[in-house]
Amino acid sequence: MKTLLSLCFVAAILFSSHAAQVTAWSDTFTGGNGTVVAPGTNWQYTNAGVETNGFVTVPRTDAQDLTIITNNMLFSYVGPVTNLPSEYNKVQKVITPLSSGTPVSIDVQNGTVAVQLDLVNMEHNGGHRWNLGQEFKLSLSPQPVYVDPNDVSNTYIINMGIRPLVGAGATSSYISLIHVYTTNGPLIRQTLYSMPNLPPPFQPKTVRFEYSAGDFIAFYTNGVQLFSSNSPITAAVLPTPYVQIWHGMFNGEGSVSSTGSVIVDNVAFSYAPPIGWCNLQWPQTLSAATTNGAVYTDKVYGQIWIDGITSLAGPTSGLYAWVGFGPTNASPAGAAWVWTPADFNVQVGNNDEFHTNIFISGDVPAGTYGYAYRYKYLAGPYTYGQLDGPHTEAAFSPAQCGLLTVVPEPTGLVFALAGCMAASRLRGKR
Repeated sequence: MKTLLSLCFVAAILFSSHAAQVTAWSDTFTGGNGTVVAPGTNWQYTNAGVETNGFVTVPRTDAQDLTIITNNMLFSYVGPVTNLPSEYNKVQKVITPLSSGTPVSIDVQNGTVAVQLDLVNMEHNGGHRWNLGQEFKLSLSPQPVYVDPNDVSNTYIINMGIRPLVGAGATSSYISLIHVYTTNGPLIRQTLYSMPNLPPPFQPKTVRFEYSAGDFIAFYTNGVQLFSSNSPITAAVLPTPYVQIWHGMFNGEGSVSSTGSVIVDNVAFSYAPPIGWCNLQWPQTLSAATTNGAVYTDKVYGQIWIDGITSLAGPTSGLYAWVGFGPTNASPAGAAWVWTPADFNVQVGNNDEFHTNIFISGDVPAGTYGYAYRYKYLAGPYTYGQLDGPHTEAAFSPAQCGLLTVVPEPTGLVFALAGCMAASRLRGKR
């Protein structure tokens, strides 16, 4: 029998005031090949049974699952099932991150939780039904242990999978973001985002999901945002989600069985605090003339502070800023306000400072407009920076906006006179 090597995880855990709640948790799976990950010190293994006809889950007695380290990555294998060979079935297992032996949860009532992992490879072997191969799900759930995330209310699921292609044995891949909820009745499953099938071969993906107390969600692969929206599930009903990894394999018809495996790396999730303070730093007033119908101003500066985040030197990853201008009597979230992305400028104590010019193309009528900053950290809500500090959209104050005076574009006669005067001065110098 193969001797298992000693466990050598690199797992970083920062504890909050509750035993099972953490502010950060990560695992890079550093260890000898064959080291068992789950069950283990940092991961719990659950044999989640077999889903049969009618979506009934029954125990699975002949599991050959593996959750081990391979080449400093997590190798998850779902073994075959033969106890119900005459029915459609789906083999299932769950691995759960642990903190001091307790499933990990994160409190998102006052901030944002971000969950990320690298999906390095997926393979399946054997039969399939409905052109389905295997699925790998990363989910945020209100329960520490469950059988199938599709059966738990108020749950977010990132569903990644492969589908067999008839013929050459290659597989296409897919990915989707799903939430499951209850509305005084049976569970309702809704797909918020679904990526079209990707042709073979399977391409590695870094998958990231953000969920905030501001009831906002965002979903990324390889650093590109694929989906963002107001959250159908609010922090009020999912205040301390548990992170779960579910692995399932679809078997074929009749006596055909199949197996599947995934390779995962760099599993990490963390809590990010809300924006503590921000402002419109300078200037308080601006004046600009329209040129060919467009407006271009001097630089506008704003600063932001997030506890324990912006105090680090340099720009903050996941922090975004914009300068906007519009009518002072209009909502800054409406179409009347136009926003320009701002760039990180410099570190100012514990604050990050941003700057940019206001540039608006198109016809801008002469008059007086308000301007302000807008900030966003990860999937948190927008916070507006005004002269007196931070404001929500509801508390946005016209009196605390900077004031931009737009003057009419000079007429052709003025340009002509200016040109004549310049020419006269040149002639006088000869």
